[in-house]
Amino acid sequence: MTLKIFTDGEVLTGAELNALQDNSLRLQCLNLVRQLIDRSVSFDGTGFDWGEAYIDTTGRKNSVNTGDTDATFTTDSYETTGSADSIIVHKLPFNLKTPSSAYLTPLFNNFETGCDVNFKLGNYPTTAMTGTESNTGFNDPDNAFDLSNTTYATSDNTTDSALGKTFASTNVYGIKYKFKVFLNYSGNPVTPRIQTWDGGSWTTTESLSTTSTGSTTTKDYEGYSIIDADTLGVRLLIDESSTGDCYTYIYCLDIISSIIETAYLNHNELVSFSELSSPPSVLTVKLIPKTVSPTAAYPSIKGVALILGEDD
Repeated sequence: MTLKIFTDGEVLTGAELNALQDNSLRLQCLNLVRQLIDRSVSFDGTGFDWGEAYIDTTGRKNSVNTGDTDATFTTDSYETTGSADSIIVHKLPFNLKTPSSAYLTPLFNNFETGCDVNFKLGNYPTTAMTGTESNTGFNDPDNAFDLSNTTYATSDNTTDSALGKTFASTNVYGIKYKFKVFLNYSGNPVTPRIQTWDGGSWTTTESLSTTSTGSTTTKDYEGYSIIDADTLGVRLLIDESSTGDCYTYIYCLDIISSIIETAYLNHNELVSFSELSSPPSVLTVKLIPKTVSPTAAYPSIKGVALILGEDD
């Protein structure tokens, strides 16, 4: 890092101003990752910054999509797998801004000259789920398919309940969901499941996080479940086999047909792009070993931090 003492009346060049901004952003990002290694951090809600520390396979903020990640986790960092380019895929929160520029800094664990880290941002445009309704136990089911996050379908679950649709064979990239589970009497935990239909049976493609135990417990769910397969239907299942009683409110079950992404971008550099017209949903970080005689597991990183910029 280059440091310089400026004198009164001195005019800074564009390069000097950019260097000052770069140093400031980099230190801000590194400090955020170090904080996340030490403890959980609540972001301020402005939607301009985000970070993750790899304290376990899914990270402090549970953002790492381990199914799409092919980098290798070891103790407190992700490293390249087999001295080949390797990726870490993160699910981003919903309160981020729509960016036209971004700055990402990794906190390196192992680094050697010639290796690199790149990143790209993407989002999932959604459409209403169409087809034949598949409903067990829900009232006002259409509210889950109206592309609104305010109206909802509701179920007073005393047995298994499920809501979705079946349709002609379609490649479904994923599903966007928003719902809430309220445990009423028994307080036994619930594990919601995303399922697909093959024409004869429903198969679970993702089990979402389990609610806490205890009556009057409420858990909110909002996110994306990537399917990326031909299927004849999609639904959300609330398994009541052992819970006794709960209420479920489904605000949206929307179809994701594709992903829109930026190109891979340089780390520690403020970069501009024009591909995204809505907040990013996914961050992919690529670990790149050096091309000649790479050291196994280099580079490896303990976490990343991201700062987003908007047009003036």
